[in-house]
Amino acid sequence: MNLLTIYLQNFRSIRNKAISVSDFVASNNIDILALTETWLNETETTVIANLVPVGYTFQHVPRPAGIGGGVGLLFKSGLTVKTRTSTKDKLYTHFEHMDCNVSTGSSQFTVGVIYRPPSSSKNRLKTSTFFEEWASYLETFTSKEDRLILMGDINLHLDNPHDLDSQRFNSLLDIHGLRQHVVGPTHRSGHTLDVVITQEDSEILYVPLSVTKACFGDDSDVTCDHDTISFTINVPKPQNVRKTVSYRKLSEINVPSFIADIKDCEDLKNLNRTVDELVAAYNLNLSKLLEPPNTRR
Repeated sequence: MNLLTIYLQNFRSIRNKAISVSDFVASNNIDILALTETWLNETETTVIANLVPVGYTFQHVPRPAGIGGGVGLLFKSGLTVKTRTSTKDKLYTHFEHMDCNVSTGSSQFTVGVIYRPPSSSKNRLKTSTFFEEWASYLETFTSKEDRLILMGDINLHLDNPHDLDSQRFNSLLDIHGLRQHVVGPTHRSGHTLDVVITQEDSEILYVPLSVTKACFGDDSDVTCDHDTISFTINVPKPQNVRKTVSYRKLSEINVPSFIADIKDCEDLKNLNRTVDELVAAYNLNLSKLLEPPNTRR
């Protein structure tokens, strides 16, 4: 039986990595990609269009205010994903989250994507307040929810058993009957910042986690400072969604007129953008020009 694969990645902005991430997801037949630090807002449709491969769906929750942050799920369209709570509900102030019920066929499970910004005098976030909210958050998941997967970037040094914050974090997991599965560094600093959490006695994880170096970027020398975490769960892969594809007879297009139309696109004259943004704008305008009655023959 082919089992469902999940990947977790902190991107520290998906804006300059969308094309390479899309290729990576499609090439590796990934069922679910959990994203933290997307740095997206609600209006960045061109970036999202470049991010989502054919046969996939993207749901995300931007940071309510300011730059940075943001969490999301990129998943195969054969999965049914329904958000139950998220940052938009304003239940917590010291971490961002997106909790979803996921189903495929007769199988169901719960996924929570989490991003906790590190506490600092600039953002005025307190670690003590985070732990109060984290305890309240964990209580929202019942003990019967044995097919639960919480994952994301928690920004604690969980590799250090002497770190008091790490001890408190692990203690809260123990109290709620949960287990953290990531072992070893997940950040270029050498610390374990990212987590994958399940119920302690859950058998949803099928194989040990894999932690590998990330390599994403649409521009040269652009990558991630977090490693890529991947794992398989005891849930069958979703069936591929059949899609009707329409196409245009490009051989009948009036080529000189089409080239002139491209040159007339005002959106393509603004070159003060990244390669990713320029490619997205080009693809979007090209698609519009190919739609009837725009295409001249």
